[in-house]
Amino acid sequence: MADQYLHSVRILRDVCHGCTNCLKSCPTEAIRVRNGKAMILPSRCIDCGTCIRRCTYHAATAGSDNMEMLKQYKYNIVLAAPSLYAQFPEKISAGVIWQSLHDLGFDEIFDVGLASEYIAMEIADYVKNYTGKRKPLISATCPAVLRLIQVKFPELIKQIVPILPPAEAAAIYIKSKAAREHKLAKADIGVWFIAPCPSKGANIRQPVDVIHPEIDGYFSVKEIYTRIMKNMSNLGSGKRNVTTGSSYGMCWGSAGGEIASAGLVNAISVNGIEEAYEALEQISMNKMPTLDYLECNACQGGCIGGPMVAENKFVAESNLKRRIAVMREH
Repeated sequence: MADQYLHSVRILRDVCHGCTNCLKSCPTEAIRVRNGKAMILPSRCIDCGTCIRRCTYHAATAGSDNMEMLKQYKYNIVLAAPSLYAQFPEKISAGVIWQSLHDLGFDEIFDVGLASEYIAMEIADYVKNYTGKRKPLISATCPAVLRLIQVKFPELIKQIVPILPPAEAAAIYIKSKAAREHKLAKADIGVWFIAPCPSKGANIRQPVDVIHPEIDGYFSVKEIYTRIMKNMSNLGSGKRNVTTGSSYGMCWGSAGGEIASAGLVNAISVNGIEEAYEALEQISMNKMPTLDYLECNACQGGCIGGPMVAENKFVAESNLKRRIAVMREH
């Protein structure tokens, strides 16, 4: 991993007190304290956001793009992930969220949950037909986990499933579709992801899973949530252009949703960077050779527990479960 790797996580030196909390909690020893200030070693950082959670003084933060960047494109598409919907109680309908996103300047909305459903089928098929020597196979969904494997467990790279994460698969599909339907060059179409964590943001700038990403930028879940809540009482009445998924894709927002959606039985889900590290360490020592699949999330609770969300992960999980239940009632 090159030193010029473009990180989302950064240290605000003017705010840093040099307390070493971030240093002690970093899973890849990517932080040093020099002259009383924390600094990140680019070649070791995996953008997991652990330092953001642990910094008492809020000196560790994550960057995102500016909404003004939408003006650079003729047509803008937003990828709405389950972690966004989980910020809202079910009484705030998906329709209200969609209208709010349109009012923020997005021309089209694509639910990442729909792509998750197709990716789940690909995962199930790949696991079923896998004839390789080493198991378990490891999910490719969390960029922080992929970078953790690169930095600490490179011997496990071959066990990562060679399947695109849902957001990137969604971006490839919807950008091509929009280009055809609106007779636009792809360069005129902006595809934006609403990210719950810095690793997904960093992965857009320097991807670990694709060569040429179709996602053009990202905004934090917290920022979009704040904007939606602020403008909730001033919703417009414009026509919404939305592609939606089902409750099964929505499950991916919380830990265990991926294997549940794929219908995998001989699989386990781990979440939180400490658990992810421990599980990968055990796999590295070949302690789970009969397990088929590992769903691995760097954030506790899955994406709903990312450091760039607005709601507490337990509240978000409750919101998401209720929203899924309502979807299945209709």
